Amino acid sequence: MLLSLPFALTNLGIPFRIEYPASKSLSCARLLAHSFILTITQQLLATPDFIPTWDSLVFKEQGDGVPIKWHRDASAESVDDIPAIDIGIYLDEANTKYDNCLWVIPGSHKWPDFMAAHMIDHLTLDGFKKSGAVPVEVEPGDVVLHNILILHGSPACVSPLRRTVYYEYRAIDQEIRMGPHREDYIPIKQKVLLHCIEERKKTNYDQQTKNPQFEYTPTTQIEYEYNPNEHLRYPHKDYFRNTYKG
Repeated sequence: MLLSLPFALTNLGIPFRIEYPASKSLSCARLLAHSFILTITQQLLATPDFIPTWDSLVFKEQGDGVPIKWHRDASAESVDDIPAIDIGIYLDEANTKYDNCLWVIPGSHKWPDFMAAHMIDHLTLDGFKKSGAVPVEVEPGDVVLHNILILHGSPACVSPLRRTVYYEYRAIDQEIRMGPHREDYIPIKQKVLLHCIEERKKTNYDQQTKNPQFEYTPTTQIEYEYNPNEHLRYPHKDYFRNTYKG
């Protein structure tokens, strides 16, 4: 992950990734609390005790799509049998026609880090290789969920604009035991989630889609009072454990 700046630039100085969009856009804050997203996250993590961790917007500019190199979103030592879930909401189409879609290596989320590193070296030796990979083709509005350990990436492309909003969610128990954030990060992000849920309740989004509003009921209740001016941006570097290498 790109952690040192709240954005990332191409070699030409063109941004292609923006961090913390939920703190910059009310729509992104409300999207973070989408009832379908939170419901399926809770089911996959098998616990009501979870928090949002990363949020970002990644885009490929029209006619000059930057490559996203093969990578994992974290090292295997930061997660265990409980998956950490990354959810991508696609605002534009992505497919093999434009060669602008995500590619993944099935089963690679089970690999140890050394095996993943070896495959990344192989796939990036001469550009962006796709051997053993499968494309993830999407239409606008589609949602893609992936285990953060799966190898994935996308090649450089000449295509229409492609924008994806990403939210990562982790089980609280796993975050306490394995990080990468300190334990004081957890109640802060619980309040962020509660704020986004309250903001979503102001809309009729869920009524339009006939989805019941999600009720966040962690095992340990936290004190929370809605504040329309709630601060939603908490830089990761301020909460990383001393042992985290990034």
